[in-house]
Amino acid sequence: MSKLTVHEDAKDVKLAPAQSAKVTVKDALGRTLTIQEPSILDESRLVRALGEAALNQAYMVSYALPAAMVVDVDGEFMHVPVNQAQLDGRIQMLGREGMKAVMDYVINRADAAEGGQETVKKSQPIHPSGTPAG
Repeated sequence: MSKLTVHEDAKDVKLAPAQSAKVTVKDALGRTLTIQEPSILDESRLVRALGEAALNQAYMVSYALPAAMVVDVDGEFMHVPVNQAQLDGRIQMLGREGMKAVMDYVINRADAAEGGQETVKKSQPIHPSGTPAG
C-alpha cells in the first residue's frame, strides 16, 4: 500500500478570492435590489441544475445569471437558485422591471470595464458565464 504524506505550509495555501462586492439598484417599481456576482461554485451549481437549458446562451446571459445575481429585494435575503423552479420563481418575482434594473447594471459595468467600447462582435459565441468563448 502507498503512503501519502501531506505537508501544508500556511504561506503556500491559496485561498479563493473573496466574494464580490454587493451593489444596490432601484427598479422602476421603486424596489431596492441588491446585486452580487455569484461565486464560481454557485454559478457551476446553477448551470448543472439547469441541465440542457444551460446550453441556451441567450437564456443564461439574459435571464438565469442576472436573476441569480439578485441576493436581496427590499431587505429580504435570497439564496442563489439551485433548480429551475427556484430560478423561474425569481424571474417571476423580479418581473421585467427588476430584470431590466439588473441588466442595466450589468451592461453599465461591462461598458465601464471596456472603456465604453464594444469589443465583442455580436456573432462571437458567448460562454454561459457571460464571457466571450474562444
